[in-house]
Amino acid sequence: MTKEKKVKIKVEKRLLWEESYFHVSIPDTDNERIIELYRKMREKDPEGVRNSNYGGWQADIKKGECDELDKLLERLENAATRIYNSGYEKNYKLKISNAWFNANLNCDSNHIHTHPGAFLSGVYYVTDSTEENGPLFFNRMNGHGMGINAHRGDEPNTGPIAINYAGNISCRNKASQ
Repeated sequence: MTKEKKVKIKVEKRLLWEESYFHVSIPDTDNERIIELYRKMREKDPEGVRNSNYGGWQADIKKGECDELDKLLERLENAATRIYNSGYEKNYKLKISNAWFNANLNCDSNHIHTHPGAFLSGVYYVTDSTEENGPLFFNRMNGHGMGINAHRGDEPNTGPIAINYAGNISCRNKASQ
């Protein structure tokens, strides 16, 4: 048997893309007026809908229900447009295709989910109560059977919004337990 020559193998990590989320501040939003709309909607429909929530309460919101909410949605569209266009070097005007109220109390949560067909997804905290909201978790599962599963979280803050590219990362909002 011949002795094999030692070969120095060089391994180098190269970044194909970066996964991140954007923390965007939306100034001068009257959250109390948005909370008033939430209370009216919840009083009118105490059951809400069941989409991604375990417990808690969800309901779709639409433009035209509250001036303050309309102003916020317009600002969110502008922020999303700026993020998308800078990331993809495009000149598009993005629109919010759907939005909803989500209220989780102790032991309520939202299951891990994605938003198929969305360029971006976002969460805006009307209140920053950690007791009521709990942290927002991002979950990345793309190990293709290798069991790679990464979790990252962030605490809620009133006003700032977390926006992420919707394709590879799913999110979950979990109330304190």
